[in-house]
Amino acid sequence: MCLRWKYKGKLWWIGSDLGQTSRTRLAKNSRFSFVKPPKHKRTPKNTQNLMPSPVALHTKTYVPEGTSLHPAKKSPLVILHGLFGTGDNWAYLCRALAAKGLTVIAVDLRNHGQSPWTDTHTYDDMATDVIALLEGLKADGCATATLLGHSMGGKVAMFAALERPDVEDLIGRLVVVDMGLRQNKLDYQSFYADTMAAMPLDELADRKAADAAMAEKIPEAGIRQFLLKSLGRDALQRFAWKFNLKGLRAAFDDIGVAVPTDRGVYEGPTLFIRGGESGYVTAEDEVLAAARFPKAEFVTIEGAGHWVHADAPERMLEVLGEFLGNK
Repeated sequence: MCLRWKYKGKLWWIGSDLGQTSRTRLAKNSRFSFVKPPKHKRTPKNTQNLMPSPVALHTKTYVPEGTSLHPAKKSPLVILHGLFGTGDNWAYLCRALAAKGLTVIAVDLRNHGQSPWTDTHTYDDMATDVIALLEGLKADGCATATLLGHSMGGKVAMFAALERPDVEDLIGRLVVVDMGLRQNKLDYQSFYADTMAAMPLDELADRKAADAAMAEKIPEAGIRQFLLKSLGRDALQRFAWKFNLKGLRAAFDDIGVAVPTDRGVYEGPTLFIRGGESGYVTAEDEVLAAARFPKAEFVTIEGAGHWVHADAPERMLEVLGEFLGNK
């Protein structure tokens, strides 16, 4: 497998003959040797039954005060954000959990934040990225991780946990935040994407103007605040989205798929956290989860919507603390 990297608008590949540990260490080194693969070795688009090539994901590590910045030999909590988000969406909880003694690694999934943009955005793609990240952490001396995912990131976490029989060597515990196993309709997300695509970014003077432009279609201030967190400026100081909006809009069919029923079983401790005001996790999902995740527990945080960690952060910390403190 090769590592891919988006650089100056082109997709580059890092030596295909490297082992996993070497690829992981290369991904941390700023001096890359980039080579284009021969045309006949390009991964065909829309080809079935081929292992996706992982991309090197951007991460930010939060550690307990007074410890090394490197999470060596600690059991990290790895957090995967949702659609249109970044690892920074979890910064408050990351800092709070680190203050309680946990090493926390917030990830930018592909096509989001500072991670590479790619032509595909399937759960198999993203699960392969995450497995490669976890393998790199283990090669560097980290203990088995707890994997937490919210919304789209929650489904990525489930795909990763069902990736292969020995996955429990990498994922010791699983936390899924407000995401079920069923197929999802992305009507609201599609509307948000269309709204963002139609915004005249070149004409906006400042973030206040961006908020006003978005408010014409999205009146909910909390949703606008979440989406605009990923509005930044490019090298020429022009407004630009921090995620691959075009690519994500094209991938909505892939993002809405159900967790497959033919991927085996994850036997590790599993916690599903849902918002009491959200409809993402239903009784049907509990039945489906029992078959794929036999040790699954369900906790409902009353008064919280889909963004549970933002709506009820203190209660979220309590629930996570109880689960993580009792393996």
